[in-house]
Amino acid sequence: MSQDKHGTIKQALADLLGTENVSDDKAVLEAYTRDWLPPGVLEHFPPEFVALPGNTREIQSIYKLANRYKFHCIPVGSNLWSVATKATRPYTVLLDPKRLNHIVKIDEKNMYAIIEPYVSNAQVSAEAMKRGLVCGCPEAGGQASQLAGHTFQGFWGIGYRIGMGYRNILGFEWVLPNGELLKIGSLSQPNAGPSCGEGPGPDLRGMLRGYLGAMGGLGTVTRMAIKLHPWPGPKTFPCEGMVPNQKSVLPLKKFEWVLFKYPTLKDCVKVMYEIGKSEIGGNLEKWPTSYLCWWWAKSCEEYWETWKSGYFQKNMKNMVSICLWGFTSEKQLQYEKRVLEDII
Repeated sequence: MSQDKHGTIKQALADLLGTENVSDDKAVLEAYTRDWLPPGVLEHFPPEFVALPGNTREIQSIYKLANRYKFHCIPVGSNLWSVATKATRPYTVLLDPKRLNHIVKIDEKNMYAIIEPYVSNAQVSAEAMKRGLVCGCPEAGGQASQLAGHTFQGFWGIGYRIGMGYRNILGFEWVLPNGELLKIGSLSQPNAGPSCGEGPGPDLRGMLRGYLGAMGGLGTVTRMAIKLHPWPGPKTFPCEGMVPNQKSVLPLKKFEWVLFKYPTLKDCVKVMYEIGKSEIGGNLEKWPTSYLCWWWAKSCEEYWETWKSGYFQKNMKNMVSICLWGFTSEKQLQYEKRVLEDII
């Protein structure tokens, strides 16, 4: 087995998925060794294979093969964080869910969506906004996996209003490392549907997520129901121009950004608590100065020149940003603005 383990695993995966969905091509494997990190940061260690399963049953079968032939499996999402998912040992198979890329269902009445792993933040946002709804999107960009954003960190600006990622999971299908399928929350009950993240007995969502997520160490989530929330903005997100000269302007009578700063971080924390108590705004964050450099710069060169000048570090330290949303009306926006000014 040890002499021809590579060939045995490759044939077994090909029999299961089809030869077109299994690759040990060096060029393909090389593409999975790093993402946004420069060469040399991570040890160069390509996986043995990249497998593209097409459904839950195939993922279960891959894990059963892994237990039989003693090889490692690492699931990825959109693979934008390979520092946590790259291979580190021989005979590692990366499970790339490119073929699991469907929004299975959007229920606008009950405000939830059922998604597969490769559905992006942009896809869910676009479909939700058409229906007057919105989802949380981490600062990984529109191309990142929406499902992965809920199982890993789930930090987003509107988390202040709708809760972080783990609070928006209603249920999911989870393939365990032994190949068994576990359904979490109300999905564990026949005909209950994805109505609630809580199920009978202990809530197992935390076991998968923890604080930062298990990062594929406990199997693969193949389908997830996520909570959607009311969106007072337009059905199509406004956008003009081409990157990097691109801008988005939301309706000014329904949305307003307010940026302000304090002498100390302690003051920022205090004002954010007060804003939370008053229950105003839709997006609340403390922006690090690096963000301002990123968003200001139109090129890598301009970013570094701005950062080295220290302009934002000196003048924009301890900045709080809040976006007021007129959820019910334009009058609500004006009322919340007066409350915010009193707090400031």
